[in-house]
Amino acid sequence: MEGLPVEILEQIPFSITDLRSLYHLIVASPAASRVFGSAEAGPKALDHVLGESMAPEVITLVSLVGLVRTASLEHPPAPSVQDFVDKHTQCQRDRDTSLISAAPGLAHLLRRRSPQLVRGLLLTARRICCLTWACLEYYRSQWTSVTPCHLENGPFAWGARDKAWRQNPQGRPYIPQPLSPPCWMEEQRVMRGFWRLQLLLDLRLATLDDRLDWALKDSQEGVSPDVLFAGWTWQKEEFLTVVDFVDHIQSGSILSKRSRSLPAPPQNYASSKGWQDPADPGVIIEA
Repeated sequence: MEGLPVEILEQIPFSITDLRSLYHLIVASPAASRVFGSAEAGPKALDHVLGESMAPEVITLVSLVGLVRTASLEHPPAPSVQDFVDKHTQCQRDRDTSLISAAPGLAHLLRRRSPQLVRGLLLTARRICCLTWACLEYYRSQWTSVTPCHLENGPFAWGARDKAWRQNPQGRPYIPQPLSPPCWMEEQRVMRGFWRLQLLLDLRLATLDDRLDWALKDSQEGVSPDVLFAGWTWQKEEFLTVVDFVDHIQSGSILSKRSRSLPAPPQNYASSKGWQDPADPGVIIEA
């Protein structure tokens, strides 16, 4: 591969359909790494692989993170945090979505930007993929430790403040079917929660680093999840689920003002030792 012409090397990433393979190619091949670091080929390759492997709303969130990372006082992503919310992240109440407007595609957004910016986004995607599998592993292990029951004495209240899984109504135990491996849709929903959290962290960091002048640095509230994702629906549970998981593994709140980045998966999770195999797209795998 090291002796191939640049024109051929630039085409190889477009035959790749998952982030893990792209990452390993760049790490293993100095020539591929140089191509990925070029002003146009790298952003195009990353944009292509994301489009082949991730759900559209996840791609939108990745693009929004990229948009924030390219921000400066001269070129902010929006005049104010409210304008950013109105344009990009506020939920449309008549649809099951929490994103109303896509950011520019990565191929356009990162074109002629610093190679470190493109590589940084790839490394963030790698960390979120590994955290996604660790999160799934954690909650699935929690599931196997409980005794499922059929409810016996009528319905019980649950909602945004009354979590069903934190209650213990009277019921009749039963033996559930064995858990099959996570499917692609489960993976994408958890990943969507992590990219929302990453977007929140990046906005806070851009404010602290004086790359955004949104008058939030000294604000008591700052950029909060409820402000950033105003009016969101059931997808809020995805966000809260990953927040609970991150709080658990780092023994502290990821939403505190001290937090600047997502942690790596702890060593006792399989995904801390290597990038997991991606789930088959759209297929619920039978046990």
